Order: sequence, then C-alpha cells, then structure tokens
Amino acid sequence: MEKFWKAVDNLRGQEHVNELLYYNIEGEKLFIHLAKNDAIPLHKKRSVFKDGLSKLADDIEGKKKRELEDIKFIIAGSWILKIKPRLGEDLGFKVYKDPSDEKNIEEMRRDGITSMQHGITAENEQLAAMPVEKFLKKPWLADKDKVASSILPNGSKRI
Repeated sequence: MEKFWKAVDNLRGQEHVNELLYYNIEGEKLFIHLAKNDAIPLHKKRSVFKDGLSKLADDIEGKKKRELEDIKFIIAGSWILKIKPRLGEDLGFKVYKDPSDEKNIEEMRRDGITSMQHGITAENEQLAAMPVEKFLKKPWLADKDKVASSILPNGSKRI
C-alpha cells in the first residue's frame, strides 16, 4: 500500500525526502510539507524533521534532480506557524505575519518571493520562507535547545 501512495504523490508532483518531510516545486520555489505520521513517536519527530531538512539541503546542493537546480526559495505554510511563528524563525525561516495583507505581500515581493501560485489561502495558516543560500547552510543545526523550546510549551525540552 505504501508504494501505491508514493505513486499517487509523484503524480501530484510531490517528492518524499523522508517519512516526515515532502515537497513540491513551483518554478524557483520549493514548498516543504510535514506529513502526518503517527508511527514516529513525538519525541523523535524533531530529529526526523531536521534530518529531512538536512537531506533536502544536501540534495539541492548536489543538484541530485534537475528540478532542484533553479530553486531560489524554500517555503513553508502551516497552521502551526500561525500558532508558533517562533518555530519557523528558530529553524532559520522568515515568517510573514499575514501573507494576505497587502503590506506583507509587498514585503514578500521585496524579498524576491513573487508570483506565488501555491500561496496560503486559509486564514489559519502562516507563511515562512528562506533563500536557498541560507537553507544550504543548515541553520536548524545551530541551536538544538532553541528549536526544542519553541516546539513545546513552557520551554520543555522533551523532544
């Protein structure tokens, strides 16, 4: 059954990085997505996610696939960024506070993020972006405790 769903994802233009992270590409933008995977214990999800980010950075740097050659931005959009914007910031992303607001759209244009087809449509989602040059430096590896404290309430470091 797993092969079937991977084939469906490939038809949708989605590529799996690992069991938690997948992406799709629109022009110069690579959109990362977090898969729902209850088989991974909560205390391991952070490291699996960060391993996926690192693998993706290595794939982009090594240009393992032709479509990765022209990537300029890594973009994430999620409800969790709306609740915990620090999570994206601690991973090295710039979080745009309200991507539907005209002022923020102009800020995104100044940052070079234009003609977004994928976009964020739901009111409960937030957008975060990182230039590929910064992504290749793997800023999420810099401070493990900082990322853990942004995920859990009260600064708990259980994961």
